[in-house]
Amino acid sequence: MNLQEAFINFSISLDAYSALIGLFILIYISIKRISTLSNEKWLIITLVFYIVMSVSDIFTFLFEGNSNPVNYKVLPIAMFIYYLSTFAIMVSYVVYVITSSSFTRNRKIYLKLIMIGAFLYMVLLIISQFTHIIYTIDDNNHYSRGKYFFVSMIFEILLYIAIVALFIHNRKDFDKSQTFSLFSFIFFPVVMQIAQIILLNLSLVTVGYTFAFLITFVNMNNNLEEVIDIQANEVTQKNAQIIRMQEHTILSLSNLVENRDTDTGEHIKRTSAYVEMLATKLLIDGYLQDIITSRYIALIEKAAPMHDIGKIVISDMILKKPERLTQEEFLEMQKHTIAGRKIVYQILDDYEDPKYVKICADIAAYHHEKWDGSGYPEHLKGEAIPLCARIMAIADVFDALVSPRVYKAPMSYDEAFGIIEKGAGIHFDPILSKAFLSIKDRIIAICESYKSSEALIHDLEELEEV
Repeated sequence: MNLQEAFINFSISLDAYSALIGLFILIYISIKRISTLSNEKWLIITLVFYIVMSVSDIFTFLFEGNSNPVNYKVLPIAMFIYYLSTFAIMVSYVVYVITSSSFTRNRKIYLKLIMIGAFLYMVLLIISQFTHIIYTIDDNNHYSRGKYFFVSMIFEILLYIAIVALFIHNRKDFDKSQTFSLFSFIFFPVVMQIAQIILLNLSLVTVGYTFAFLITFVNMNNNLEEVIDIQANEVTQKNAQIIRMQEHTILSLSNLVENRDTDTGEHIKRTSAYVEMLATKLLIDGYLQDIITSRYIALIEKAAPMHDIGKIVISDMILKKPERLTQEEFLEMQKHTIAGRKIVYQILDDYEDPKYVKICADIAAYHHEKWDGSGYPEHLKGEAIPLCARIMAIADVFDALVSPRVYKAPMSYDEAFGIIEKGAGIHFDPILSKAFLSIKDRIIAICESYKSSEALIHDLEELEEV
């Protein structure tokens, strides 16, 4: 056996091991997805492309040359699939990161740019079959890189730049393990691709992706174990400390708002109770089990009082105006959402729990967004609106409807629930609206309990005056 044959056999072995590792991870994720994962569709697609790439690379080695007429048919197909799946791995992985993360900033822009790039690469790859831009197969059925092979590299480089930009714009939403996994999909394939260019007889790109997938798999498994531990042990010593810090922070910030707006004091208490009740209903119904856990409910309940923290920057003339706001005044009032997010990050940016900070910021910024995209401040639509903000929107609107304000009388419960029902799919998330309407009695009980408390406080104040 000469050196070239040894290289080929070694490359085939590497591809075979890569395919087996990819198949193992795919089976594991598919099984786990039934009970614990629900947003891993694109990761599974990425793994499928990875396995296809490894297998097609094996075929390029086995069917190269003119020893058999079948080779002339199999090699071009295998080579086309190899190039296509290599690029598709990166595209599908980036889409997985975008769709499975909680951030919403620039999400649609990135998705569109990536899909456009994938389409152009596909066109280039098809054209290459006739013009040999990227690669060529000679009359003896031997593969070689095309004269303009670097064009395909440009597409990959642009994709890597998009990944880095994606991370920079949303770095607050990535923890250390996610960051390590994301950049492993750049580092290891690039290093192996450079090595492959130097060692022309070896196929190493699949090995680079193998390292990246193994790192992602380990981090994902660790995250699952952490989630299970948190659900199994509701309150550890560390969580208890975090909860005390949250309660103190929320109480202080909520009091600031209450001092500015006399309508807000009991409002923040009632809406927190509504939010907790609705989120618990969703948990019982099994909705978004990967997101809505007992810990998530505790965080969103604690974060809810800060939904109007941005009103601190709004003028008293607007905030306490007894009549309907003018268009200019309403535009000024809308600024409390962006201001609220800024205040949250300024105060809590170094907070120990980034997930809590993110929920607070999303509630403050997006609780006035509407399901059909007609809300503010960013006109987000549908599931692009963070879940916590969608929950907060229903609680906030309902309480505003049934509560007296300086500019209006309170609405009846039936009227308020009717507005929530009519707003499903327009103003509100239809699934959340249905869940909210299914617990009418409990929502009314919460509201009435606070009315009783307010009446008792009022009577005590009158007795003190006497």
